[in-house]
Amino acid sequence: MLVGLASGTAAAAGYTLHCAEDSPLFYVTWYGIAIALAAIIGAVLEHRFLRW
Repeated sequence: MLVGLASGTAAAAGYTLHCAEDSPLFYVTWYGIAIALAAIIGAVLEHRFLRW
């Protein structure tokens, strides 16, 4: 889950540098959904691909 959360946060930070939108509701809604989705996908896939 931590891998997905970190990648989602990094992607959101990169997108923020190029996006002209500055509404707090936009950030909370769309970035929150994207980061949560990346965290969920990371949590599901990490057990499959990061098994030692």
